[in-house]
Amino acid sequence: MPPLVDDAWYNRSMTKAAPHTSITVGDQPVVILPLEEYERLREDIELSRSKLLPKKVAEARRQFAKGEVLTSTQLRGSLGLK
Repeated sequence: MPPLVDDAWYNRSMTKAAPHTSITVGDQPVVILPLEEYERLREDIELSRSKLLPKKVAEARRQFAKGEVLTSTQLRGSLGLK
């Protein structure tokens, strides 16, 4: 078996690098990653397959184009945060 190669990668929902290990099993490359990251990726895939998502994105873009936005201060206030 070839030596393990440690690396780090990002996906759009991550704020920091997730460690993963690349190995070859037989002639197939395989990636081993933490369970939490695997579950996050599965959730991202589910969301991307949603038929509702494109409609929500289009509506958000229309609202943005009309100037219907909140500042970060307004958003924090509406959520009861300081």
